[in-house]
Amino acid sequence: MLERAANYGQASNYISDRGNITIGGAESGIRVYNVRAYDKALTPDEELNNYIYDSDNKAEILSRNDIFLSGVIDYTKVKNKIDTFVVTGDLTRLLNQSSGKKESETTVNFKRECITDASKTFEVTNGMIRKHGQSTLNYPITSLKIWTNKAKEDNVVPIISLSDAQKAEGLNKNRYIMKTGAIPANKFVLQANYADSSGTHNGGLLRLI
Repeated sequence: MLERAANYGQASNYISDRGNITIGGAESGIRVYNVRAYDKALTPDEELNNYIYDSDNKAEILSRNDIFLSGVIDYTKVKNKIDTFVVTGDLTRLLNQSSGKKESETTVNFKRECITDASKTFEVTNGMIRKHGQSTLNYPITSLKIWTNKAKEDNVVPIISLSDAQKAEGLNKNRYIMKTGAIPANKFVLQANYADSSGTHNGGLLRLI
C-alpha cells in the first residue's frame, strides 16, 4: 500500500549533496543485506543481472529469461517457455492511439500456441480484432477483443483450425474452448494490464478514502 508519494519536476536531477544516506527510523526496524552504488543509470539487462546474482536459484532464473537472440526477443525461444498469442495483419488502425473501438476494427489472422496444453492451440484466418474497454483505450497497451466467427468485411468468411481434441467436442460456429471446463465461445478479450506513473493517482485516492 502506498505510504507516501512525491512529485519531481523535469529539472530535478535526483542528486543528493547531503553526503549521507539514512535508512529506517525510530519507529521501525530494517535489515540491509546489500547496497550497490552506480554512477550511471542501469540498463534493464543490468538490473536483471543484479537480481539473478542475488538469487539462490540462478540457473532457473537464467533459463526462464533466456529469450533473446543477438539482443532481440526471439519468438521461438519465447513460445517454448510460455503460451503465446500472435496477431498477423495490417495493424495500423489497431495501433493508432486516436482511433476508437469501431475505427480500430481489423481483419487479421491470429494463432495461440499453448505449450502447457497442446489441445488448446488454435489458429484463425480472417478473424476480427478491435480495441476493448473505455478508459484504457488510449493506453500505450490496451485490451483487445477478438472474434473467431466474423471478419470486418461482410463478404469474408473466417476459417478456424482446431486441435483434434477440440474437434472431438463437436464445436460449431467457429467456437473454441479457451481452457478446460470453459464454455465454448467465438469471441474473447485479451486483457492487458498496463502500469505507468498515472497509477499513483489511484494510490493517492486510496489514502484519502
